[in-house]
Amino acid sequence: MAVSRQSLVDDFFSEAKIHYGGEIEPSLSKLLGQLIDLVPDEAYTLRKSGNVVLLLGEIDKELAEEVIEELWDAHERLKPGEPIEVILSSDGGDVTSGSAIMAVLGQLRKERFVNVHVAGSAHSTAFDLVQCFDHRSAEPTASFMSHHEHFDLPEDASAISHKTEGDASIKRSTAVFTETAKRTGRPVSYYLEKIEHGEWYLSADEALEEGLIDEIAIHRPFQLTPARAGREQPAEPKAKKPRVRKAKTPAQVAA
Repeated sequence: MAVSRQSLVDDFFSEAKIHYGGEIEPSLSKLLGQLIDLVPDEAYTLRKSGNVVLLLGEIDKELAEEVIEELWDAHERLKPGEPIEVILSSDGGDVTSGSAIMAVLGQLRKERFVNVHVAGSAHSTAFDLVQCFDHRSAEPTASFMSHHEHFDLPEDASAISHKTEGDASIKRSTAVFTETAKRTGRPVSYYLEKIEHGEWYLSADEALEEGLIDEIAIHRPFQLTPARAGREQPAEPKAKKPRVRKAKTPAQVAA
C-alpha cells in the first residue's frame, strides 16, 4: 500500500491544528517538507516482513496461491532455524487448493519448523491443514470440524463416480489422521470412526484432549517444540509464560 509524501504532510498539519489550534508557522512547514524529502522512496511502501503468514477465509485457488507465495517468501527471507508462524481461521474450501498448501508445508518442514495458531475456526479442509504443521496451538474459543471431504461432481454423476469420490475421501482422511496418530499413539481407525457418520465438531478443549492440537493459548509468540536434527530452533526468550493447556503425550493416552 503506497503512502504519498504530500499525504504525510497534510496529515501532520491536520493533527497539529487540532491539538494546538490555529495555523502552523511557514518555517515549520518548510522544515517538515525538507525532512520528509530525506525519507527514501521505498519507505512509502508497506513490505512483507517477519515470519507470520495469514491464512484467513475460504480456501480456494486464489488464497492457496497467495499463501504458498508468502510461505516461500518467508522461507527465503528468514535465517536458518527461524520458524514460520501461520495464523489460521477458515471454514474450509476447495480440497485441491488445500492439498497444494499441504504439499508446500511438507517441503518446508524438511528445512525449518512451520507452526500454526488457530485464531477462529479450522473446519473441513482447514482442519486437515492444521494436522500438517509442527506446533499447533489455538485460541480458547477456537472451533474445529472434520468430515470426509466432498468433491464437486456433476448432478448426473454415475454411481461409480460417487463411489470413486468416497474412496478418495477415505484415503485423504486416512493420510491426514495418520499424521495425528503418530503424535497421539491412537490408531488411525479411532479418528476415522469419529467422521464415519457425519461431521465431527470439537471445541478447543476437545481438540486438545483428542491430540488434534498441542496447546490452548491466547495468541502470543509460539513456544516451539524441541528442534529436530538439522533444524535448530532459536533460544526461547526469557519472559514470563502465560498459563496454557497442553496435549497429552502418547504414554498418557495409553494409560
